[in-house]
Amino acid sequence: MNSHRTRISIVSAALVVAVLFFHTPMFAQSVSVKTSGTSFSVVGTKGRADDVAGGRRFRAAAQEVVKIRSSLRVPGVSKTHLMQQLAIHFRTSSGGPSLRAVELLTGGSPLHINTDISGDYMTRTTPTNTWKWTSPIKVDSQSAIVLEIHFPGGFEGNSNPGEFVLASVDAQFQGEISSKPDNTKVVVPVTPRPATTTTSIWPNGKAYLFNGSQYVRYDPKADKADDGYPAPIAGNWPGFPSAFQQGVDAEVVWNHQRVYFFKGNQYLSYDIATDRVAAGYPLPIAGHWPGLWTDHIDAGVVWPNGKAYFFRGSQYVRYDIATDKADSGPADIKGGWPGFPASFAAGIDDVVVWNNGKAYFFKGSEYIRYDIATDKTDPGFPKPIAGGWRGLGQ
Repeated sequence: MNSHRTRISIVSAALVVAVLFFHTPMFAQSVSVKTSGTSFSVVGTKGRADDVAGGRRFRAAAQEVVKIRSSLRVPGVSKTHLMQQLAIHFRTSSGGPSLRAVELLTGGSPLHINTDISGDYMTRTTPTNTWKWTSPIKVDSQSAIVLEIHFPGGFEGNSNPGEFVLASVDAQFQGEISSKPDNTKVVVPVTPRPATTTTSIWPNGKAYLFNGSQYVRYDPKADKADDGYPAPIAGNWPGFPSAFQQGVDAEVVWNHQRVYFFKGNQYLSYDIATDRVAAGYPLPIAGHWPGLWTDHIDAGVVWPNGKAYFFRGSQYVRYDIATDKADSGPADIKGGWPGFPASFAAGIDDVVVWNNGKAYFFKGSEYIRYDIATDKTDPGFPKPIAGGWRGLGQ
């Protein structure tokens, strides 16, 4: 790995098992709770909302991406609830907007679901507009739900060729957890929370490293690059525009479903499940990443604390995933990242959080290892990439 621009894209496939203590846990039959579409409001100023027959209508100008948000209604008996199923009931005008993502805010890092759905689901509950979890998701009265809508057509005056009407969000819960005294321990498997797991491997057990117009598939178990690589980006990453096929500036694995690729003043959202770029991309960084540089990013990574860190030159920005905006910076890398050598404090090429509680920062032909728990660079670094990443240093 002797280049100055090596990209490592990784995503979690592991489940987190949460050990919860309740007093005599007692589960009733499933409970369904409806959050009305009229409780949703537009986040920011990009969209308009008004109430119509059947729900609340949302409109926006051409090519806008609008987020709408509401508190998630939950059963009212206990503080903790286990959600098994979520259904979104809505309709879109023909050739108009699409529901591009569903995000559940639970107090920690959000659970993000890529969708890209359009049509009439006002009364239908189908596999397309419904998501089920065999390992229920823990929510409470403070949880919220955010829907992301892409408008390709927009509107003018009373003419509305593109509209999104939301009837309701229906959640099904496993049942109430009682509070009668006992000391029983209940182990509840919880679906992975994006950006909180330290196991950062794609669902296929591989990691992908980008260098210029090529990439390498890396096997973490074997700790080496797979045979037959590097391979060209072109032809292997469906939906990449030609500019991105020539190389990317930065990429960030956001959660277990999507990866963001940055190039100049634009970015892509890559859907891991469908293995292609999501519809509607690329989009400008400006207007979609509040507080982030809008013309270029050198590197970025999601940290296990629910934050993402973006780097450009000798500075970095901390981005809060829950609020979807920068909450600190730009600030100098020097002084903010203990133990960084001067060359790394002047700027990095890439960074990745690996599966051992460490982060690896790359600069030129060298890398350093950063301990997340102690928040400082491990001693004995930097080291040559060629000696530490087999198959990447040629």
